[in-house]
Amino acid sequence: MKINFWLLLGATIIGLGLGVLLQDFNPFIPKPPIKEDIQTGKTVPDFAFTDLFGKDYNIKDLRGKTVLLNFWASWCPPCIIEFPDLVKRARNDENIVFLAVSTDYRVENMEKFLAKQNLLKAPTERIILVHDTDKTITQDLFQTYRLPETIIINDKGEMVEKIAGAIEWLDKELPTPSR
Repeated sequence: MKINFWLLLGATIIGLGLGVLLQDFNPFIPKPPIKEDIQTGKTVPDFAFTDLFGKDYNIKDLRGKTVLLNFWASWCPPCIIEFPDLVKRARNDENIVFLAVSTDYRVENMEKFLAKQNLLKAPTERIILVHDTDKTITQDLFQTYRLPETIIINDKGEMVEKIAGAIEWLDKELPTPSR
């Protein structure tokens, strides 16, 4: 009887210890966003892309607006949580463009999520949806490996802030275009 008690107590202590240690690796526990150091005022690298509707763009085409360059995936819980607020922010502010770059491996998974958000019906000028199939934008150009990650680009094409992790976008102060 005493041996069972000590085995149970030992297993409980080990289990609690592992729970504490592995807590940092659990993708379902929300983590505070990380503001990464980018060179303030550095111009965003030049790149071209095609949206889900077949329209070709260059990042320079978006000058004059504040761009929320968001890297996300449909399998990423924090991405799913913040995505609707980014969409709402772009719909409610004519000076904002939400450039959503998906890193999903399968375009079908991304499209299924976007269909639930009612974003596949028609293209818009303020919500641009991109599938980064080979990760040339996400990883090669911006060295983004944690999702979600958002780079705020001002109307002059300068990167002003890089945020890794989900935040509240409806109240976030953003740069306003200079006139």
